Amino acid sequence: MSDIKQLLKEAKQELTNRDYEETIEISEKVLKLDPDNYFAHIFLGKALSSLPASNNVSSNRNLERATNHYVSAAKLVPDNLLAWKGLFLLFRTTEVVPDILSYDEYFDLCGQYADALLKQEQSQVELINDIKLLKKTHPDCQKAFYQHLKPGSLMAETIGRHLSTPQDALLNLIKILSNIETTEIGKTLSQNRLKLKASDPDYQIKLNSFSWEIIKNSEIDQLYNQLVNILADDQKRSEIENQWLEYRIKVLKSMPLDVKKDFFTKVKEMVEDMVLVNHQSLLAWQKYFEWTDYEDLDNMDAPLIIKYFKKFPKDPLAMILYSWLSSKLSKYDIKSLESANKPPEGHKKTEKETDIKDVDETNEDEVKDRVEDEVKDRVEDEVKDQDEEAKEDEEEDLDDIEIGLLEEEVVTVLTENIVKCKNNILAHRILCQYYLLTKEYEAALPYIKNGISLIAYNIKDLGVHLPLTKREFSLDLATVYTYVDAPKDHNAALKLYDNILSGDFSNIQAKMGKGIIFIERKNWKDAMTLLTQVHEQSPNNLEVLSELSWSKAHMGYMDEALAGLDTVIKGIKGMDLRSIDFRALNLWRQAKVYIMKHASINDAKQENVKCAFKLLIQSIKILDTFAPGFSTLGDIYCHYYKDHLRAFKCYFKAFDLDAGDYTAAKYITETYASKPNWQAASSIASRLIKGEKAKAELRSNNWPFRVVGIAHLEKQEESDSIEWFQSALRVDPNDVESWVGLGQAYHACGRIEASIKVFDKAIQLRPSHTFAQYFKAISLCDVGEYLESLDILEKVCQEAATEESFQIGLVEVLMRCSLDLYSQGFLLKSVSIAKDTIERIKIIITELKCENQQVWIYLSQVLRLFIWIESKVDTLPVESLVSIFENSQFSGSEEIDSVDNIKIDTLLDSTTDDNVSIACKFLILA
Repeated sequence: MSDIKQLLKEAKQELTNRDYEETIEISEKVLKLDPDNYFAHIFLGKALSSLPASNNVSSNRNLERATNHYVSAAKLVPDNLLAWKGLFLLFRTTEVVPDILSYDEYFDLCGQYADALLKQEQSQVELINDIKLLKKTHPDCQKAFYQHLKPGSLMAETIGRHLSTPQDALLNLIKILSNIETTEIGKTLSQNRLKLKASDPDYQIKLNSFSWEIIKNSEIDQLYNQLVNILADDQKRSEIENQWLEYRIKVLKSMPLDVKKDFFTKVKEMVEDMVLVNHQSLLAWQKYFEWTDYEDLDNMDAPLIIKYFKKFPKDPLAMILYSWLSSKLSKYDIKSLESANKPPEGHKKTEKETDIKDVDETNEDEVKDRVEDEVKDRVEDEVKDQDEEAKEDEEEDLDDIEIGLLEEEVVTVLTENIVKCKNNILAHRILCQYYLLTKEYEAALPYIKNGISLIAYNIKDLGVHLPLTKREFSLDLATVYTYVDAPKDHNAALKLYDNILSGDFSNIQAKMGKGIIFIERKNWKDAMTLLTQVHEQSPNNLEVLSELSWSKAHMGYMDEALAGLDTVIKGIKGMDLRSIDFRALNLWRQAKVYIMKHASINDAKQENVKCAFKLLIQSIKILDTFAPGFSTLGDIYCHYYKDHLRAFKCYFKAFDLDAGDYTAAKYITETYASKPNWQAASSIASRLIKGEKAKAELRSNNWPFRVVGIAHLEKQEESDSIEWFQSALRVDPNDVESWVGLGQAYHACGRIEASIKVFDKAIQLRPSHTFAQYFKAISLCDVGEYLESLDILEKVCQEAATEESFQIGLVEVLMRCSLDLYSQGFLLKSVSIAKDTIERIKIIITELKCENQQVWIYLSQVLRLFIWIESKVDTLPVESLVSIFENSQFSGSEEIDSVDNIKIDTLLDSTTDDNVSIACKFLILA
C-alpha cells in the first residue's frame, strides 16, 4: 500500500513537472498493483490528454485513452467531482465529441455529472453552457440531445429544465425521428419497388413489409403517448393527438396481417375516445363513422352525426351523412333531431332559481337584499323576454325552412360529394342504399362494386373487419343483379344469396331476395314455397308477407292474397317516404288482385273492378308519384270503362313518373302512331329505351326501336334510322316491318343492292306483304331491272288497285323504262311503253281522282318522248289525254292562259294543228 502511495506521489510530481510520459509510466505501474485506483486513472487521463502526438501514436489515440481513464475514474467514485471536471475540461478543449465519444455517450455522461454536481450542491451552470454550446456548434447532435431530455432520463431529471421543456423535447424528438424514418422508408421503397411486379396482387403488402422492417422498432408511438399525457394546453394536445392518429394509421398500413388486428383495436379505441370527448380532429370523426360496422343505415347515431356535421359542415362525409338524415327515404326525422340538439330555453332561469335557493346560509338582511335584486332582475328579464319572444316566433318558421335538405338537394349533395369520398366505405354504402330505394339499380352498380373493393382493401391495408357492411354490399349487389340485365345475372344473384346464407342461414333479406328472383322469373310456385318458409321464420316482417301474398295471387289464391295484403296495409305505421311508398304498393297490389279475380270469374256487374278502382284512387291520394297506380287506372279506363281519353291521360301521367312503364309507353305510342305523329311516338319510345327499368321487356319486344327508326325515316334521316332498325331485328329477326324499314333506309342511302336483299328477306318471311314487294320493285328499277320491277308492280297494283302510291310507282317505272329504251335506240318499244304510261295516268286521274304533282311530271316526260320521236307522234293517245285533262280541275291558271292562250277546249276546237303541235300543247298543259 505504501508503494502505491509513493508511486502516486511520484506521478503527481512528474505531472506537475509536465513530464507526461513518466507520469503515464508510473500511473500504469499503480494500476497493475491496484486496477481500481481512482487517482491513477485521473493522472493517466490528464497526462494522455496533454501528451503531444508522436510518430508512433496518434493524438486521437491518446485522447481516446485519456477519455476512457477519466470515465473509469468517474465510475469508480461518482460523487467525486475531480474526474468529472477533468473529463469535461477535456471535452471543452478537444474534439473528443463526436470524433471519439458518440453524442449518446456524451449526454449520458452529462446526466451523471449533473447528478454528481447536484449531490455535492455545486453549480451546474458551466455544464449547462457546455451542452448548449455543443448543441449550437454540432447540429447533428439534435437526436441524441432530445433523446436524453425525455421525461424519466437522468439528464432530463437533473438539468432538463434549463435546456428545454419536456413537451418541446418530445415534440422535437418526434419530428427528428419521423423525418429519419420517412427518409429511410422512401430510400428502401425506391430500391425495392423495381424488384416487384406491379401486377402482383400482393404488391402493396410486399412494399409495406419493407416499411415495417424500419417502423417495427420505432419508439415514435410511445413518444406520442408520453407527449399527450404531459401536455396541459388543450389545443396543442388536440393537434398532437391528430398527428398521433395519422402516424398510427401509417404504422397500421405497414404491419403484417398477423399483427394488424390487435393494433387496429388500439387505434379504433383511440378514435372512439377522441369522438367521445368531441375532439377537433376531422380524421378521427371520419374514421369513427367509416370503421363503425352498422347493421342498418337507419340505426346510426343520428345526434352524433348532426354534431359531426355542425363541427365540420364542409366535410364531404359529413355532408353525405347529413343528407341521408334529411332524405325522405331514410327513417330519421331531421326536424326532431335538430330540435333536440338546440340548447334548452329555460336554462338561464333555472340557474337563477338555484341561486335563490342557495342563500339559506346567509343572514336575513342579505336574503332580503338578494331577493329584492332577484325580483328586479326578473322584471327586467321578463320585459326582455317578451321582446325576444316575438322575434323568436318570427324566426321559428325560418328555422323550420332551414332544417334539413330538400330531396333534390339530397341527390345533389350525394352525387357531388361521393367524388370527394372515393375511398370511404360508408359514403358508398349510403349512396348505394339511396339508389336502390329509388330503384335506380344500374346507377348503384359501380358504387356497390367500388364499395366491395374498398372493404377488401381495408382488410388488407388496415385490418378493418366490417362483416355487416360486407354482407350489406353483397345483398345490394344481388339486388342489382336481380333487376339489371335480368334474367342474365339471376344465377349470380342466387350465388350471392347462397353465400350469405351459408354463413347466416337465418338471414331474412337473403331468403327474401331469392324469393323475389323467383317472382321476377314468374316462377310463382317456388316463390310461394320459399316465402312461406320465410314468413314462418319472421311472421312480423311485412315485406315478406306482401311478397308472399303477391305470389299467392298469381297462384290463384285470391282471397288469401287479399287478406295478407290487408294485414300488411294495417301494419304499416310510419309516415316516412318509404313507408308511404310501401303502403301505396300494397294498395296497388290489392287492386291488381281484384282485377285478376274479375278476370277469373263471370262478374257482369264488375264489382271487383270497382273495388280495384277505389283502391287505385286511394293509392294515388297517398302517393301522387306512384306510377303503377296511374298505369293500372289507365288499364281500367281502357279495357273496362272504354274511356280512351282518360286512359291516355292516366298512361301519360304514369309514363311521366316512370319512363320504364312498358304498358303505358306502348299505349301512348300506339295512340300517337295512329294519328300519325311519329315524332311524338319516337320521343316516348326513346325514353322507354333509355330507361333501365324496361330492359327485360325490350329483350323480347322490338317495337320501340322500330318506331324510332320510322321517325328518322319521316325526318329523312335515313342513315340514323339504319341502326334502330338493326336493333329491332336483333330483338326479333322475324319482324317484317323492321326489314321493310331497313330496306327503305338502305335504298335512301344509295345502298340499292343491300336494299333488294333486305326486301327479299321481308318477302320470304311474308310473301303477301305488298309494301315489301313495292319497295323491291322500286329498287330493281334503280338498278335497271325494269321488266322484273314491272312484273312485281303489276301484281301489286292488281292486289291493291286503289292504292295511289302503288299506281304512281308503276307509272314512274314505266316512264323511266320508256326513257331508258329511247336512250338505247329502241324507239318503237319506247313509244309503246309511253302509251301504257299515259293509260295508267288516265286511271290514276279519272278513277282514283289523284292530284299528285309527280303524276304530271311523269306525264310531261312521256309527252316529250312523243315529240322527240316525230314519226310516231300520230300514235299519241289523244282521247286518253283529253280525258285526263277534262277530269283535272285547274285553278289559278288564268294569268298563264292569257299569255299562251292554250286551254283544253280551244285545243280541241283547232283543226289546223298538226300532231306535233297538239303534243306540244298537251305538254304545255301538263
